[in-house]
Amino acid sequence: ITDIGVNYMAECYFLSLQKVNFNMCKGLTDKGLEGLAMTCSYLKEVSLNSTSITDKGVTVLAEKCHRLQKLDLGGCAKITDKSIVCVAHKCSKLNIINLNGCSQVCDASLQAL
Repeated sequence: ITDIGVNYMAECYFLSLQKVNFNMCKGLTDKGLEGLAMTCSYLKEVSLNSTSITDKGVTVLAEKCHRLQKLDLGGCAKITDKSIVCVAHKCSKLNIINLNGCSQVCDASLQAL
């Protein structure tokens, strides 16, 4: 799936979309994630395992999707403490997060969570 597909899906299902799984979708970039987050604020579960998403996309997701309960960022090597701290502050309902393989995530994220 690519950013175009994600944006089309978001436009069609923006009121009812609560769970998405984009694990290993190499065509998804921050642009697609940002479009999804800005359109689908009711998201509760987002899986982005092994994608090329960066702090930019995750930060927009956190700022727009306050209902987020589960976030899978495992294997997202470009994620740092910057976006995880934002998730911790903006997503108060978050109870599951996967950061396995996020080598740039350090103690600051763990303390914020």
